[in-house]
Amino acid sequence: MFFSKKVQRYLVGSATIAAVCTPVSAGLETLVAGMSNETSWNARLITLGFIVAGGGVRYTNGLRRSREQTVGAEATNGDLLRHDARHCAQFNAITSPFFYFACGSRSVFEIAVGTSVATVLGYIAGGRLGYLLDTTHDLAGIQPTERIHPWLNDKSPRAKKAIVALSLVGSAAATALFYYVNK
Repeated sequence: MFFSKKVQRYLVGSATIAAVCTPVSAGLETLVAGMSNETSWNARLITLGFIVAGGGVRYTNGLRRSREQTVGAEATNGDLLRHDARHCAQFNAITSPFFYFACGSRSVFEIAVGTSVATVLGYIAGGRLGYLLDTTHDLAGIQPTERIHPWLNDKSPRAKKAIVALSLVGSAAATALFYYVNK
């Protein structure tokens, strides 16, 4: 079955964002913010619904447009990392309180801590998320990037897709581990 490039970009971008954010957020929500597994799980499901409903592709498209407007085509990897970190932190600061409230959290402290952690995490991990979006699009054969490691660049298309699939499985396993530890 073949999908258009637009659908491929949507699927790969959404899967990448979910795979990166889900285990990290689950761990921070349960182990740092003290949320119950149920509240954290609800937050992850709502976030996944948001990503699949178009939030992931909107984040990715917004990131690309912001890059074009602020750092330009000749940006270095360092410029992109810093830009993507700021972009992700701002996105998390705006959206996180709504997600935590929608998933059932009514504690102002819990929401504030969760949002603060998500914002700081967005700044810390946002540069890497942008890098992983670029790399995953290259691995999936959608759009080549200069940012991909040369070792990965030399792999066959089948091996590259296998790396993407293994990353998704690893993300699910890490998420399950955080919830198991927080029993």
